[in-house]
Amino acid sequence: MSISEDQDGDIPDLDLASHGSDQYGGVSNLPENPIFHYTPMAQDLNLPPSLQDSSGNYSNAVDQADDSSASSEIGSTSPLSVWLDDDIMGEDESGMNEGEMEEVDTDGSNGSDDPSSTDEDDAAPHNNDFDYPLYQTPIFITLPTNTTVPSANLNGYQFPDPLSFPGAPLLAPGEDDLPPIMLSSGSAEITGSQNYGLLDFLRYWGRHGPEHQKKDPNFIIPNIHRMMGQISRSVRGVSYSDLNGDKCDMQGLNWESMGVTRRTARITRNKVYKNYTNIQGSDTITTIQSDTFIPPSESYFRYRQTIMRSDVHLSHFQLRSVLACPSRSQVYYATRRGINRLNPVSKRSDLVMNVRFLGSSQRTVTALDATSEVLVGGTFNGDYCIKPIHAEDTQRPSEGQITGDSGSITTHIQIHTPRRSSSPVAAIASNDNGLRMLDLTTEQFISESFYASALNCSAISPDRRLRVLVGDTPNISIVNADTGAVEVTLKGHRDYGFSCDWSDDGVTVATGFQDKRIKIWDARKWTDSSGNSTPVMSILCELSSARSLKFSPLGSGEPVLVAAEEADYVNIIDGKTFRKKQTIDIFGEVGGVAFAEDSQQLNVLVSDTRRGGLIQFDRCGLLHSSRFTHPISNLRHF
Repeated sequence: MSISEDQDGDIPDLDLASHGSDQYGGVSNLPENPIFHYTPMAQDLNLPPSLQDSSGNYSNAVDQADDSSASSEIGSTSPLSVWLDDDIMGEDESGMNEGEMEEVDTDGSNGSDDPSSTDEDDAAPHNNDFDYPLYQTPIFITLPTNTTVPSANLNGYQFPDPLSFPGAPLLAPGEDDLPPIMLSSGSAEITGSQNYGLLDFLRYWGRHGPEHQKKDPNFIIPNIHRMMGQISRSVRGVSYSDLNGDKCDMQGLNWESMGVTRRTARITRNKVYKNYTNIQGSDTITTIQSDTFIPPSESYFRYRQTIMRSDVHLSHFQLRSVLACPSRSQVYYATRRGINRLNPVSKRSDLVMNVRFLGSSQRTVTALDATSEVLVGGTFNGDYCIKPIHAEDTQRPSEGQITGDSGSITTHIQIHTPRRSSSPVAAIASNDNGLRMLDLTTEQFISESFYASALNCSAISPDRRLRVLVGDTPNISIVNADTGAVEVTLKGHRDYGFSCDWSDDGVTVATGFQDKRIKIWDARKWTDSSGNSTPVMSILCELSSARSLKFSPLGSGEPVLVAAEEADYVNIIDGKTFRKKQTIDIFGEVGGVAFAEDSQQLNVLVSDTRRGGLIQFDRCGLLHSSRFTHPISNLRHF
C-alpha cells in the first residue's frame, strides 16, 4: 500500500556508533521466541563502566541537556496496512475516508485533538556498524559499586502547549525554518522535569550531531530532512503484522529511512534523558545500598497493536495514574478536556467526562480509576467527578469538592470495597496531605486522614485491613485501612515516592520512588528484631523512576509485577523471585499501565503528540484466535 507524502534538535558529547539493528520493536524476549529477541548490550543496559567488559567504551557521565527543551510528535513509517489518515486513503460514499477512525464527542464537538500531517518513506540505511561488548547470557549485577552517577535536579517550565506542525507540499523544511525545540506535552504552569518528546529528541540529535561526527567518524546521526518527512506522516495504528525490523517498530517508526538503527536511537535517548529528583543525588549509585539490576531475558507478554492518540494528556509530570481498563472494550484515559473512552476493538473514542464545565482552566484530570460500574476522576485543583459506566453518553457527571484548598492536586484514586461495607468507595489521595474515602453510592465523604507530607499514591491490602501510602517523603507508611492510623513506617528509599501496589497474595508490597529503585516488601516481616526496615529486594530501574506499579491478579497466569518508568521503559518482573524480567521499550512519557481481559492483556498509555496512544500486549502462550488480528499461520518470523 502506498502512502501519500507531506512534510512537516544540541547533543552532549556521546561516544556512540551504529550497531546491530533492534529488529523487534523494543521488546526483549527469550532466544527461542521469534518475535522480539535481542541480546542485551552494555550500552542498552546503561551500566556503569566498572561493570563492563574492558573493551567497552560506554560512558556513564550524565550529560546536561541544553535548556531548550522538547515536545510534540505525530506520524509514521513504511507501508502500514491500517487506520491511515483521510488524505492517505480514498473517500467512501458516506464522506468518511476508508480506514479513518471516527471520534465522537458527546458534548457536541469533535472528540479528537489529533493534529494531522503526512510524510515520506524511503532512505538508504547507514551501514557503519560497530561492535560493542555484549552480555551473551542473562546476568545479575548486584551493587554496591563505587560508581557515582550524578542526578539531574532541573528547573524551568514543564509541559507547554505542544506546537502544531502544518504539512508542506514539497520537501521537508530546513532546520532553520522549524519552530524552536519545546518540552514534552503537558501543562505550562508546572515546573519540573525537562525532557524531549520524540520529534524534538530526533531534531536535537540531528541538529548537533555533525559537530560530534567531526570528532568521531563513527558517530551516527539521522538525516534531518528524511526524519522530518517520515515523522510527520500521520499513522492511525500499527499491528503485529506491520512490524518489520528497523523499517517499522511498535510506534510505526522507520529508523532505516532516517539512516540510523533503533538501537542507536535507544542508546542516544538513554544518554540525554534526565531522571527527575526532588532530593539531589538520590538516584546516585553508591556503596551504601545493595541494589540489583535485572537484565531482560523473559517473554511474559507479546505485542498486539498500537492505537495512536495524540490527545493523551499529563496534567502533572510526576503523576501517571491516568489510565483505567475495566474491560477489553473500555479504556479510559485523560485528555485536556476530561476523560476519553477508547474501544480498542472498534478503534473509536469519545469524550465521556468533560471537566471544562467546572469553569476553571485548571480543571484538568490528574488521576482516575474505573470499575465495571463507575468512573471517577480527580482534578488539578481538588475536585472530583463521578459517572456511571452505563449512563447515557450525554449525561453530565456529578461533581464535588475534595478540599477547599484550590491548590490541592488530586494525586491518586483507587476504587475498592471496604471490609465492613458492600458499597464501593474511592480512596482519594491529595497533595494537601489528606487521604479521603468517598462513598460512591451516596457521594459523601465517610472518612479522612491527614499525614505529615503530601500523598502521591495508595494501595489497599487484599483483606482490606491495611493500606500502603507513599508521598513527598522517603518513608513509606503502612496504615490501618479503617482508622488511618500509621502502624509501620518503612525506611530505605532516598527520594519521594509516586507508586505502590499490594499483591493479591496478601504479603507482597512494591514501592517505586524517584531514587530509581523499586523495593519489594514482605508484609509478614516489615522490620528485623532491631526495628530496621527489611526489604526483600531493591531493584534498579532502566532509565528513570517507576511511576506506575501493578501486580497481576491471582489466577491470571505466572505472577508478574509491571513497573512503568517515567518514560520509555515498561518492566515486567517475575512476581515470585523478582530476579527475571521482560523489558518493553518505546519512545514517550508513560501515562500508566493497566491489565484487562482477566489480566491476559496489558495496556500501556504513552503520552506523545506524534506517536503516543495505547499499546497493547497479550499474554504469551495464549493461542486463542480472537486475540490476534491475523491467522496464526501468517505470523511473521524475524
